[in-house]
Amino acid sequence: MLKAEGNFELMGMTCKKLVFHPQKKLADSIYEVYLSDNIAKIPWHPYTFMAQVPSGFLGLYKSVAGALLEGIEVKEIKRPRVSVDFFRVSPTMKIERRITPLKLNR
Repeated sequence: MLKAEGNFELMGMTCKKLVFHPQKKLADSIYEVYLSDNIAKIPWHPYTFMAQVPSGFLGLYKSVAGALLEGIEVKEIKRPRVSVDFFRVSPTMKIERRITPLKLNR
């Protein structure tokens, strides 16, 4: 079961906190996931339930009975600068069909 628990500030970005409670017998672990719509969802997930989250994660923490056991968090986010010219189509090129790109995080 994955449920939202509000908005937080992490690494200067507003993020959402989701809490995941595994639906298995004798599982008393709770996972807290901090997500931001400002970063793309990545294909690598440390846990299988992460495939359910809608956007990129900034932090993931596992606790048992309220005690934090382990966690990972983003250390740095780099946003490469790309010049506008990179996206310009040369006037000598003929465009036959445009394909709308997929939306990230959806």
